[in-house]
Amino acid sequence: MTSTDWIAYIGAAAWMPPIVFILYKLLALPKITFYPDRQVQIGYTTIGPIFNLTLALTVQRKDIILKKIGVKLSHQDGSKHNFGWARISETLSEIRNPLDPTPIMSVEKSLPPIIVKISTGNFVQVFIQFQDLHFGSELAKASSGFQKHFHFIREKKTKLTKEDIDDAIDCKEFEEIMDFQKSSFRWKKGRYELMFNIQSPNRYKMTKTKFVFNLTQHDADALRTNLDHIRTNYRQTLLTNVEGYKYETIPWVWRNPVCSEATKKTYSLLIEEE
Repeated sequence: MTSTDWIAYIGAAAWMPPIVFILYKLLALPKITFYPDRQVQIGYTTIGPIFNLTLALTVQRKDIILKKIGVKLSHQDGSKHNFGWARISETLSEIRNPLDPTPIMSVEKSLPPIIVKISTGNFVQVFIQFQDLHFGSELAKASSGFQKHFHFIREKKTKLTKEDIDDAIDCKEFEEIMDFQKSSFRWKKGRYELMFNIQSPNRYKMTKTKFVFNLTQHDADALRTNLDHIRTNYRQTLLTNVEGYKYETIPWVWRNPVCSEATKKTYSLLIEEE
């Protein structure tokens, strides 16, 4: 081997680290990890079962775009329910007193989610409102009869009174809505297991971690009282058709159970989930 050959080999070897790095960047999959707050928020309103939480997301190796974030809740009795993101809130800035950790004023952005981009070397922390994936379409079916009934009343009168509204909801079509709401109430005493799922346009690795929280019988009973508030909320919404009526705030009941990690993290190669 001549000196020229040695120089050629040395020159080729000098290119190896950049080439390896480029190949790594091209072939490496983004690895996403979820870090939920230690408390979650459980509720039930006219839009059905609600599951809210503050969530931090990180990604390693590559940036990633998320098209959807979902939650699968499994009760200890075997029942399972899927929730999809409905709204995302992000704190943009805060003004604080150095002697008090509570923000004096904060600026937040709250929008229906479209996509979320997470970059390496950074993390995203957001408050996500999750709703039952199938509740909206099922409620629309249950409400169709009453909507036709109320539309007929509106066409008969140019100005509605409170008595008209009370007469309007005193019908079987309205009770069909309430029956649907009662049958859709799913919160109950026991242990819930929580797992996140995502959709992304690219292949990825996700830290699949199972989290748990518990609801007591007192929690379940308190949340069930929201069914009475639902009837009131429907009535108040209809009363906004009465001239001069002012909507009153509904005192919805919420519960904030502690959420903890239940299993060790495992890494799974996934493709976009539909």
